[in-house]
Amino acid sequence: MFFDGRNDLYGQPIVSEYLTFMEAKPGWREVAEKYAFTAALVPAKSALSAALGSAKGWRLSYKDAEALIFTRAN
Repeated sequence: MFFDGRNDLYGQPIVSEYLTFMEAKPGWREVAEKYAFTAALVPAKSALSAALGSAKGWRLSYKDAEALIFTRAN
């Protein structure tokens, strides 16, 4: 797990990285590399699901109406 919603516990730098990743802002790939993510559980209708869906090195492993799971293809 990378982030569980306790913003006050993790501090602003981690919260900023989390938002960069979850909102698929510029630099989201670098955050994924920094933390060596191998999987991501994301909302189905999100910027990150669209980004991971078209990103090289990620594949869709599961989906339903609410969420998608992407895993590293390598």
